[in-house]
Amino acid sequence: MQRPDIALILIVHRLALQHFYHDGLSSCLDLRGQSDDLTRHGDSLHTNPGMEALQDAANRWQNGLPSAAGDLWDHLLALASNDLMALLAFLTASTIEPACASSRSKRHADQLAETLDLDMTRYWQANPETFFTKVTKAVILDAVGESVSPAAAENLASLKKDALIEHAASRMAETNWLPETLRPLDRPDTELAA
Repeated sequence: MQRPDIALILIVHRLALQHFYHDGLSSCLDLRGQSDDLTRHGDSLHTNPGMEALQDAANRWQNGLPSAAGDLWDHLLALASNDLMALLAFLTASTIEPACASSRSKRHADQLAETLDLDMTRYWQANPETFFTKVTKAVILDAVGESVSPAAAENLASLKKDALIEHAASRMAETNWLPETLRPLDRPDTELAA
């Protein structure tokens, strides 16, 4: 308690061991920060700018840390405080779980997004790979109704799914529509339309 500088190193050490090292070396700190492979939620995430930035940072840190887990503690002790904080920020970002609208963590995720002024429209757009092929016709029509207009959705209702996907993708391409899961709780649908 009297050494917050060492407490910070202890946290970074524990998280870095979990993220970068898999040789069985452990920490005396009981802290669980699990990294989730977000690309399992869709192939399009491999080319998402946020995921690319996270992977680039992971590669930089991997190359800058010692190859042996046993050398990590001393390395962290010698690290400049701004570099230690940057590593903590990376490790923290790597352990944030996606929060579904129904999850208990959604409120906290929304608070975090608001604090960071996060605009998910910079990182995600509805297209066949990210959305249309993964949902039902009814969900696509609802999305078109919200983002373009109810009349536009009605005009597409009789189309088969392949044609519906093509037309919906074209009509929604210039909108900032987000599915409910990616929307902040306090932002109405009308603010997300083009």
